[in-house]
Parts: sequence; structure tokens; C-alpha cells
Amino acid sequence: MQPFHLNRQPNWCKLLELPKLQAKHHIFKVQPTISRGNEGLVHHIAVYKCHINPNRTVVPHGHPGHECYTPNMPQDWSECYRGVLIAAWAVGTGDVTFPDHVGYPIGDEDDAEQVLLEIHYDNPLLKEGMTDSSGLTFLYTPKLRQHDA
Repeated sequence: MQPFHLNRQPNWCKLLELPKLQAKHHIFKVQPTISRGNEGLVHHIAVYKCHINPNRTVVPHGHPGHECYTPNMPQDWSECYRGVLIAAWAVGTGDVTFPDHVGYPIGDEDDAEQVLLEIHYDNPLLKEGMTDSSGLTFLYTPKLRQHDA
């Protein structure tokens, strides 16, 4: 990931593609992945499932994203906030595992295959030139569970 400047408490957004699946799957576990050395900077993470929009602004792979809620963030990314919050993590929490009979659906006909990753940093020392590839890892299965989350 490219270095980027962080002010005191920025929210950083990045549009990500979900895997292209041929059929419905269920997410059954969400694991935080915090970049080594950034454990004290990453405060919380939220992932929003976007609604289908074939014209949504997509940035090249490796693009660092944009500061959320600013004119630099593509305006159509804000649509994702009207989607569903599918995962969240905050300091002090660990993995989130769904009950055995519940899974979050992805890959069905209503899937936009895009999520908005929002990471909130706490940067009291105003570190500059930092890089970060923190996020959440979704574990999913084609074996559907009894209920959708």
C-alpha cells in the first residue's frame, strides 16, 4: 500500500471487490488483520456491503483509497453507507464467529460484489508517511447455514 498522511483521527475509506462466486455462500467468521506496527493506530474498522451500481467509481488495484467524508472520496461511494454493515472490529475485540446455524450471505443474485472498508485511526503523534494494509478477513463456505444473518 502507498504511504499516506493522517491527521489526528481520520477515517480512511477504500472500495473493495468481494470474490466473484457462482452461487450463494455464507460468511461464518470475521478476523481482524492489523498491520504489524500499526496496532496502536488502528482504532476501529467497519465494512459496508454496497448496493448494486454498475457505474460506481472503481479505483485501480493498489490505490490507497481516500479519506472518508471529504470531497476527495468519490461521491458514489457514500451510497454504500445505505447498504448493510456486515462486519465491525474495535480495539479490544477479536474474531467474530457466527452461530453454527447462521451465516452472512454473499454471492447471491442481489450481491453487488463490492464493500466499503472504513478504518478509523487514532494518530495522536501525527505520524507521517505511514502505510497500512489492515482490514478484516472473511471466512466463508458454500455450505449454507439454516439462517441468513
